[in-house]
Amino acid sequence: MATANAHRLFLICSVLALFPAQAFCSSDTPKNIANLDTVKKEIISYHDSGRWHRDTLQVVHKAESWIAHRSKGGTKLALVLDIDETALMNWPEEVKTDFGYVPDLWNQWEKEGRAPASPEIMELFKSAIAHHVNVFFVTGRGESSREGTEKNLADVGYSGYVKLLMKPSTYHQKSVIPYKSSARAEIEGMGYHIVENVGDQWSDLKGGHSERTFKVPNPMYFIP
Repeated sequence: MATANAHRLFLICSVLALFPAQAFCSSDTPKNIANLDTVKKEIISYHDSGRWHRDTLQVVHKAESWIAHRSKGGTKLALVLDIDETALMNWPEEVKTDFGYVPDLWNQWEKEGRAPASPEIMELFKSAIAHHVNVFFVTGRGESSREGTEKNLADVGYSGYVKLLMKPSTYHQKSVIPYKSSARAEIEGMGYHIVENVGDQWSDLKGGHSERTFKVPNPMYFIP
């Protein structure tokens, strides 16, 4: 039996050797695969060193320039902002949970409304308001978090926006793109023209209904 098992293992390893990116028959970690602990430390360094701030600021400056340019012509212009890792930063909770996603803890965090504002996005928000561009928030958060989210936005200084659109409880698609694009279409249906859309995920930005899109960095998670 031991010989048969050894022969079977040899055959399996021979086959898997054809696909080194998917499976390994060695205890050694391939050099092209980063250790999870190392990645977490790199993310913390990216945040604490100020590089995240600088990268975000570069994007925001471009977005501000477009706001200033477009505000010179047209009426009922609009800016759409995502919330998580865009308008609000969940960094304290992310570090506390070691970058893991624990639904109950995350839902509680949203309802408590303690997330700090992104200083860069707050700068963009105030610039839009100063240029008489209407601001809408379109978030993947569910309606159950509305009270906490609205309180959070108000507490950190996001005042004067037009509306907060949240994902309906009946939405169950794997991607948020159909929801977010339809939310922007809803804003257009209210008579507004969206000049720019800002988010931390590509799924925040795909689907049209915006003149320009601006993506801010988020090295922590991916939402399809």
